[in-house]
Amino acid sequence: EQSFDAIVSVDAFEYFGTADTYLPYLLRFLRPGGQLGMATPAMTREIRELGMIPSHIKEVVGWEAIAWHTAEWWRFHWDITELVKVTSARLQPDAWQD
Repeated sequence: EQSFDAIVSVDAFEYFGTADTYLPYLLRFLRPGGQLGMATPAMTREIRELGMIPSHIKEVVGWEAIAWHTAEWWRFHWDITELVKVTSARLQPDAWQD
């Protein structure tokens, strides 16, 4: 415990980090003052709000897209715990342009 100065997750956090208990669990491994960052596929609107997975996304990832959320959803999910200070939660507008 308290072994890492930084924890980074790229294209993975959406599969396990949506559980309400995961952030407190993960933070046990971060040293005081350490940083946590993640990059994940995101939506501009929640799938539950849309009532469906958009077809162009469903073609590529199927039902797994239900784990994708908006930047605002992630900010709230972390802020509500009061365990971390969220300094940025945003979409990368050109992220899929590679």
